[in-house]
Amino acid sequence: MDRQHYLFDEQRYPIAWRFNARDCGLSDSDKQRLCLYQQAQSQALWDEWVPLSHLMSVSAGTFQVSETTTLDFKRRADGARFFQKVLEGEEWLWLFWGRCCAAQVPRDIFIKCWDDFFYPSDENTVLVMPGSAEVIFSFEENFFYGQFVRPMAAPQ
Repeated sequence: MDRQHYLFDEQRYPIAWRFNARDCGLSDSDKQRLCLYQQAQSQALWDEWVPLSHLMSVSAGTFQVSETTTLDFKRRADGARFFQKVLEGEEWLWLFWGRCCAAQVPRDIFIKCWDDFFYPSDENTVLVMPGSAEVIFSFEENFFYGQFVRPMAAPQ
């Protein structure tokens, strides 16, 4: 086993296969700057930032779209320009691959290899910008940028 490609324990962090894969564009030093979370921590963070159990249940009533764009996964530089613009001012990002897998990712690492974090086949991957509570999620090559609409608290 080539240690260079197996920095993360896939038993502990099921999403680690993305970063252990030979075709992952991140260097070992980039990978060491990622902070992967175990299932219980990931679930607590998801519940804090994402008001849905699954992104496929998002609707106009639960998400306010600021921008929609199409990104070609074969054209990394085009996607990097989009993310550079919308992530301005953020240092760290939360990445969720469903409710059970999360990571804290430096902005520069994400922008460099955004296509190692999002895959066209993903249905439940969301990037959260903690400084603004804005999010980005995708369906195939369509990326949706905006904010979740939180239900109003009932008057006391």
